[in-house]
Amino acid sequence: MTSLDAVAAKSPARSFTISTYHPPEHGWRGQLLIKLAIIAGVALVGASIGGLPLNLIIVPLLPVVLLTLAIVWVLPENRNPPTRLMGVMFFWYTVSIILWPYYLAIQVPGLPLIEIRRIFLALSIVLFLICYSSSRAFREELKAAALTCKTEMKLFWAFMGFMLAAVPFSVDIGTALPNFVKYQIGWTAPFLISIYIMIRAGNLRLFANVIRISAVVLAVIGFFEYRNQGILWANHIPSFLKVSDPAMINLLEPVFRSGEYRVTGPFSVSLSYAEFMAMAMPFFIHYIMEGKNFWLRALAVIAHLAIFGAILLTRARVGLVGTFAAHGIYFAAWTYRKWRQERNNMLASVLLFVTPVALALAVATIYAVPALRIATFGGGAQSASTNSRWEQVESAIPHIAQRPIIGYGPGKSASVLGYRNPIGELSIDSYVLAGALDYGALGFAVMVAMYAMFVVRGFRVGQAGHGELTNAIPAATGIAVWMFIKIALAQEDNVSILYIYMGIIVAVAYRLKLEMDGAQKDKPASPPAATSR
Repeated sequence: MTSLDAVAAKSPARSFTISTYHPPEHGWRGQLLIKLAIIAGVALVGASIGGLPLNLIIVPLLPVVLLTLAIVWVLPENRNPPTRLMGVMFFWYTVSIILWPYYLAIQVPGLPLIEIRRIFLALSIVLFLICYSSSRAFREELKAAALTCKTEMKLFWAFMGFMLAAVPFSVDIGTALPNFVKYQIGWTAPFLISIYIMIRAGNLRLFANVIRISAVVLAVIGFFEYRNQGILWANHIPSFLKVSDPAMINLLEPVFRSGEYRVTGPFSVSLSYAEFMAMAMPFFIHYIMEGKNFWLRALAVIAHLAIFGAILLTRARVGLVGTFAAHGIYFAAWTYRKWRQERNNMLASVLLFVTPVALALAVATIYAVPALRIATFGGGAQSASTNSRWEQVESAIPHIAQRPIIGYGPGKSASVLGYRNPIGELSIDSYVLAGALDYGALGFAVMVAMYAMFVVRGFRVGQAGHGELTNAIPAATGIAVWMFIKIALAQEDNVSILYIYMGIIVAVAYRLKLEMDGAQKDKPASPPAATSR
């Protein structure tokens, strides 16, 4: 043993302490240079923010963001991270992205719009990073939850990899990079945050109620908006919430089709309004089928009819497609679950075999009845939009063939396609085309596989669950509805809700695993087998 080792062995153990900080002594010249350097750096960042276009502001802000992340990362261990406050901010974010119009925001010259949803999301992300950095238990629980859905998480990170790989090869990096950052903030962050929040008992039920109540509020807004024949708040916006962007100002203009007003609500277009309502429908159906309170179930039936009525007021085919998909997919999953639980139940067995026939008859009826066929698949007044979609498909195929592996960059599909609507605006009507152009055919295939696997996983864990855990079934149905609608809709208004649905499925899978592990521990050990002598 060396002398140093001997001394260390004899000396008593002491806890590590940081010595008192003594600021370095600089002469007046050194202090002046340091202060001038700080002032120059701040002035340079300020000038960059003020002079650069909005899509490049992220460049001068990147050092500030990295420094903030470094500060958060070195936070000391905390046994009580602010998870509760994170949950509160997250639920307010959910409400704001559904009910608050994103074009009602505070506009500061030279800065992005300060939206209500962005404030709640930013607070949620900061609190999430603090929890992740300062709590080992938080990190381990989030990791354990993700490991229960290995295939889905691998596809998720692979899709994000394709998205990132498309940025340096984009036709416009200055636009693709901010879009990538925006998607990570608006998609990845809510996904990861929702996983942890939905693990907590009671939050799944609360989220389902938030979706239902928000949909009912939207329906009421839609009925009054239709009566008003215009956006309700269009002429009552406070000056501090008005924006100068012409594209956003145009969103306040009333939209008609064949002389009939199309309800839009707080969304950018009526189709996105109908899309959310269709994605919310499975939660109403789920409570109607599984709820315990008779009067609340009756109220859910009335609300469900109101939601369908609001969808009709949008004059959006995607709303009807989503409605049919929501009912067909949910009832197929519910029937299979009922049959698995009660194999001797004659009604469940009959429903299991009747459901496919009923779905086929429903599709045949839609095709056979002209009014239903036109309202659902187009024709008549909708023939122009149908023709434009086919024109976009023909134009997109050569562009996709040029970059089948790495696409043109996040958010660049419309400019690459170059299709303009009758009023001269760049337009793309299908998320299928948008995804294939943005991320490449291979990246798009990974994206579709990811969503499909989450749907399958959601049905599996929902059927195996009980109580609030069965909300994985309407969440999975909502993802499937979104996939159907995206064939004819490229707007991304509800993608954040989609990723929250995915987070619900991961959380339910993890909670089921915990229950199974707990049941195995509580199970009494089997007595040793008797041996013959």
